[in-house]
Amino acid sequence: LPELGDYIDYSEAPSCVHEGMDKVYTYNGYSVTTSPDAKGNEYVSEVAILSDTVSMNDGITIGVSKDTIISALGDEFTEAFGVMTYEIENATVSVILDESSNVMNFVVAFAE
Repeated sequence: LPELGDYIDYSEAPSCVHEGMDKVYTYNGYSVTTSPDAKGNEYVSEVAILSDTVSMNDGITIGVSKDTIISALGDEFTEAFGVMTYEIENATVSVILDESSNVMNFVVAFAE
């Protein structure tokens, strides 16, 4: 994705939804996945934060506590198997917690 600068890794696989390729662009600290729509246009389907060098607009990043996440994103979430799932606007944000320390070790946002 030229708008984001040079990526450090790239992979692709056939899309499970529409004809074309799902593409994963990995940058320093995050990755962006694009998918084709029914017309073949590429859209961003997922953004994943991979390190504490990148944060969401509200300051959420790898290593913050569950309490910090709730303070920033609210208590309207579902939780199962260490994953807190928020429905925010037109996306689903999944925060994966470390089982032993209860701090965030991965976050991913899926576009609808």
